[in-house]
Amino acid sequence: MGFRGALVDRAVRLRKTSTGTRVEGTTIYTATESASIRVRLDVKAAGEELADGRMLTEPTPTLLVYKRDLQGNYLDWRATDRLLVTSAQLGEHEYEVQGEPVPLRRKRRIMGWELTLRRTEENLATRAVV
Repeated sequence: MGFRGALVDRAVRLRKTSTGTRVEGTTIYTATESASIRVRLDVKAAGEELADGRMLTEPTPTLLVYKRDLQGNYLDWRATDRLLVTSAQLGEHEYEVQGEPVPLRRKRRIMGWELTLRRTEENLATRAVV
């Protein structure tokens, strides 16, 4: 099975872009979605020993990403990017890129990227209108 065949999940990159309008000297940014991307989400439990001798086990999600989206555009990654990942086994969750992406190479060419992620848990609070 090739690399593209192993990428069974889908993701959409959420990146903040400028709306082009300024309000009181501040540029307004909104989250824009990219085209769908072939990915494979894997959650590994990593053991880590703290200085006081305790063991900390926190799941570390990693994402294998193809070099292009489904429209054929090459992908570049930033530390501020977020991803909405849809997986048949793990469900649909929003993640944030954590650290530098690691290129996956075949000789000199880049086949894709390996991203370390952090799951974002946002509480949607509803405000009561008085």
